[in-house]
Formats: sequence, structure tokens, C-alpha cells
Amino acid sequence: KDQVTFILGTPLVIDPLTPNNWNYVYLSGAAGDVKRERTIVVVFEENLLKRLEGDVTVEGWSEQ
Repeated sequence: KDQVTFILGTPLVIDPLTPNNWNYVYLSGAAGDVKRERTIVVVFEENLLKRLEGDVTVEGWSEQ
């Protein structure tokens, strides 16, 4: 989890009902004129990265 925080930053939301799912939202564009929004959900299992969900693609990723 520390490595994910180092790379992606502090998650926008950690739901207390699902604390192993961290939610990130990235907006790009000028203030008040969002051109693009990306969402990423990082899912952990036993404190290890299990998978990434959202509107991102990860090349070379395989769940082990």
C-alpha cells in the first residue's frame, strides 16, 4: 500500500465498508472546464495489489 501511495498519491476516497478498495479520480483541463476525467480503483488483498479497475489500461499486467 505504501508503494501505491508513493506512485499514485493519497486516494480520494477509502470507503470504510470496503477499505481494501482505494478510489482515485484525475481531472484534466482548466478550472471549470474539465476536458477529461479518469477514475481508478485500486483493489488490495492481504495488503498486496490485487487488481486495478476503472477507465485505465495496464500493459503487461497479470494477476498472480
